[in-house]
Amino acid sequence: MRPPGAAPKSNPSAEQAPPTPLATFLGSLRALRMELLVREDQVERWTAMQDALRACTDLEQEAAQPSHGVPADPVQRLHNLVDDARARADAMHKASDSIDAVVASLDDRQRQVFVGRLADAFAGAPRA
Repeated sequence: MRPPGAAPKSNPSAEQAPPTPLATFLGSLRALRMELLVREDQVERWTAMQDALRACTDLEQEAAQPSHGVPADPVQRLHNLVDDARARADAMHKASDSIDAVVASLDDRQRQVFVGRLADAFAGAPRA
């Protein structure tokens, strides 16, 4: 795993890969927030969700990059893979929990639109 704040590695083939559902959803959040008319009492949860999604998508992008300086020791490589997978799983769990918190704070109309947009991201539908 890359240290926090380190510049992302360049990989043209990974940059052309289609975005993950969470990355697609993250990209739609600014417009979605405006459409939902997020209330003041919802802002803290919304911001926490954005931060969690950003952390998760950053790790997804990092995982898609080829590793440079891979340890020659196969046991160490395995440990590194496990650590990276655990970090991605933890980030995804945090993102999921933060989405649950936002959904719990939404009214019926907001919830319907929010869940629809999340479903669209997973279905690969274009962002409107």
